[in-house]
Amino acid sequence: MLVLLSIGYPAFSKWRERVLIEGDIRKIQATLQEARMRAFTQKLFLVVDIKDRYVCYRCDGDDTRCLSLYGEGCIRTGQLSFDDYTQTSIGISNRGIFTKLTTVKYGKDNPAGIDCVVVSRLRAKLDKCW
Repeated sequence: MLVLLSIGYPAFSKWRERVLIEGDIRKIQATLQEARMRAFTQKLFLVVDIKDRYVCYRCDGDDTRCLSLYGEGCIRTGQLSFDDYTQTSIGISNRGIFTKLTTVKYGKDNPAGIDCVVVSRLRAKLDKCW
């Protein structure tokens, strides 16, 4: 029994880390796409924040129409499993265009198949950065 445990545990821990990282990256991409869709369809300026183990979106500036819809706080869309992601804020115009071209990635070498989101003007794409 101990032999099976000693063989299986390293593989299980790598599998678990891979699944958590990929899930977090998918949450970040989904939040970017959701905020982009809302900004475009409702003609709002939004900002997506990735920091302190969460991802959320909020109104950009003092747009009273946006504030009346979403309030002043950040709408959390996901709790992240790790805090090793690029901490950033990405703006989205009322035409659905990302204003900051960046890559949000997991901060160290890992076993995940996807570990970053590459943000271009119109798209947030999953990728492998390490």
